[in-house]
Amino acid sequence: GTSRSSTITTASAWPTPTDGDSRASSRSTTQSDRIFSSSVRCEEDCVSLWEPRLEDPDAEEVKEFVERQAALTDSVLARCEERERLRRQITAFFDHPRYSTPFKRRGKYFYYHNTGLQAQSVLYVQVVFIILCLDLDGGTNGFFPFCFCGWKDLDGEAEVLLDPNILSEDGTIALSIASVSKDGQYLAYGLSKSGSDWVTIKVIRIDDKTPESDTISWVRVILYSTHFVVGSPIFPMFSFPTVGEFALLHITEGCDPVNKLYYCDLYSLPNGLEGFRRSNEMLPFVKLVDNFEARYSAVANDDSEFTFLTNKEAPKQKLVRVDLKEPDMWTDILPEHKKDVLESAYAVNGNQILVCYLSDVKHILQIRDMSTGDLLHCLPLDVGSVSGISARRENSEIFISFTSFLSPGIIYRCNLATEVQEMKIFREISVPGFDLTEFDVKQSITEIYIRSSTAFQHMYMLVFRYSPLHNIKRPWEKSSGPSCQYPPTMLLTADHDDRVVPLHSLKLLAVSYSIYL
Repeated sequence: GTSRSSTITTASAWPTPTDGDSRASSRSTTQSDRIFSSSVRCEEDCVSLWEPRLEDPDAEEVKEFVERQAALTDSVLARCEERERLRRQITAFFDHPRYSTPFKRRGKYFYYHNTGLQAQSVLYVQVVFIILCLDLDGGTNGFFPFCFCGWKDLDGEAEVLLDPNILSEDGTIALSIASVSKDGQYLAYGLSKSGSDWVTIKVIRIDDKTPESDTISWVRVILYSTHFVVGSPIFPMFSFPTVGEFALLHITEGCDPVNKLYYCDLYSLPNGLEGFRRSNEMLPFVKLVDNFEARYSAVANDDSEFTFLTNKEAPKQKLVRVDLKEPDMWTDILPEHKKDVLESAYAVNGNQILVCYLSDVKHILQIRDMSTGDLLHCLPLDVGSVSGISARRENSEIFISFTSFLSPGIIYRCNLATEVQEMKIFREISVPGFDLTEFDVKQSITEIYIRSSTAFQHMYMLVFRYSPLHNIKRPWEKSSGPSCQYPPTMLLTADHDDRVVPLHSLKLLAVSYSIYL
């Protein structure tokens, strides 16, 4: 059925190299394929031969190459009569408010918000704990005899903390990362330009937005932090648990899910972190895990006793505990599940852990005892995906961001201190023109047989739109009358999916035809 012949010819995709250049001259591949009775020719640039030059985006030949590709693309799109209609429709779909999962630091809530068509989302702060002092004597005594404190409603008006859209005219400066200090007084944030991986980190005071002099340039890998020292040459960006004052250092290599793990007992330092304020001296880290055999992520600690999420001898991950005083004694707190994948774990509400499992292509949330790992209760959640979790050990309140086939985004708010944990809708994203009540989602399990006749289960989702004409029957039941018909079904699969072979979709189509036609 298919024959192929290829030839290499000289073309003008690249300027001719200068004399003495050992690399190949300007080339393109002319490839002729014969597919059944049709002949197909394809010419493509041998970019791989010029990969070293593509590493320099400012080179003149690279600029010329990019301009030619852009011109070619524009010439093709200009002939598309539906382009403007599609642009208007897609713009309308994106023109709706979006919110991130709120997170809390000392009486302040922080979240990102995009009104719809903003190039960059804006970081907001909302103060919910307030202190009001009344000076009844005109300040003559230098103190306020009457003070009131209380909580404001989280649904009230928030204040813009940082708007990256005003930092450039074309909106290409992005707020790549942001971290608030534990006391809620400082914000460390990273800016990147034009999609670059390089980030510049700055610090501001949150209350009055006053910038600090601290700046770190040309940062590529950033560790999220909850504590930092302002005024040091390079302020540390480590995770500091609230008890015991330990700094954890994760060292990664490549993209594999593995890391080394070092720690530093800050409490044992003579002057704490303050002793490193004007010093280039390194912190005295101790090696806890000094190999790249597994991944370790800290969940919580009680003094020197730490709980980690790890894939050590557990591909679906588990929770383990170790005392830094006895680094060779590791104990499983929540063993690896036989089927479900433990994706994340958060310390919440004192001595509890919120865990998120991927179970049958949907997420489930559980509250477990931190000491024993025992299940306390499950949080109610529809069929869908958890896209964000905001939780801290000192807080009983958590926020869950959720998406599904029918919802572009819901943020739930839940108080774990109550007897019945209710997932209340805090914010919900709505897309104009989309009515989710017209659709329904069902989850189904099918058995697939391989050549050895061994069966294994395959989970998939079905999305239905209600119609009075649709009277779905089981395959062995005959339809009656013209009023019974089946809805059109579109199957999607990725041609490089390493978990589900694309041929499964073709098999399902073939079986559907044999049953329903």
